[in-house]
Amino acid sequence: MSYQLITSYVSNNCGYNPHYSHGGNSVREIIIHHWGVDGQSFSDVCSWLCRKNGNSSAHYVVESGKVARLMPEKDCAWHAGNRYVNMHSIGIECRPEMSAGDLQTVIELVADIFRRYGVLPIRGHKDVASTDCPGRYYSHLSEIKAKATALAKGSAAAAATSTATAQPSGSDLIKTAQRAANYFVAARLDVDGIRGPLTNAGVIKCLQKAMNNDYASGLAVDGIYGPLTQKALGNHYVRRNERQYMVTFVEIALYALNYNPNGIEYPGEFGAGLEAAVRKFQKNNRLAVDGIVGYNTYRKLISKFV
Repeated sequence: MSYQLITSYVSNNCGYNPHYSHGGNSVREIIIHHWGVDGQSFSDVCSWLCRKNGNSSAHYVVESGKVARLMPEKDCAWHAGNRYVNMHSIGIECRPEMSAGDLQTVIELVADIFRRYGVLPIRGHKDVASTDCPGRYYSHLSEIKAKATALAKGSAAAAATSTATAQPSGSDLIKTAQRAANYFVAARLDVDGIRGPLTNAGVIKCLQKAMNNDYASGLAVDGIYGPLTQKALGNHYVRRNERQYMVTFVEIALYALNYNPNGIEYPGEFGAGLEAAVRKFQKNNRLAVDGIVGYNTYRKLISKFV
């Protein structure tokens, strides 16, 4: 990810049951918008879409080198003027001037979305509502999809290359964990490749968020591994071929400890790369090497961050 991900803008203009409620989005496509007229500023648009009791919003606002995430993708944003589309799509507001940098950043964001969901259909706002939006971007939708697909698949291919290929440094692996924590729990970490107290707390926040998503634990996402978090963890485990947010937590934690599970997904899918990293962690920590993240492996993993 070469763009700056900004999480300081938060929109609560989402949901239908009731309005201003979170969740409700089952992602099946991406809708591209432009944000209005030439000359408007990125920050003003973000603030407008985050206004209290507003009637419009989006998941992302994009200009060259910058992406503001206004709400999680699981939330149903009000961007398409069509309830069904809103409940099955990710809305991206783009700078209407569409510089080369703007377009490239949109492609990179879409590629990141493809890494999480697979390649999705992309439509312009005018395909679902009576509008001229997304303006200049409309004739580039096929280009955005093709280049984003190549970028996403290229990253997957790079992750699967042999060990003869140069491997990421420990600092790079920690940076991956920091970026993921910033995305998953808005941890606001400096992406500096240093695993200090803030990064450790960010990893624990990812644990708490994952348990809330998978087990409805109702934990405060505060980065503190206290009695309530320990109790909620219980005897849960994850293993090969399972798809959970707890898998995402394991991926993030291993990256932060300089192991490389070859990718992070939301929710995570427990594949061969993650199993190999888990086995390596277990071997290095004198645990049973079975590739399953159960009671002992979870607690040893978490102990590195508390």
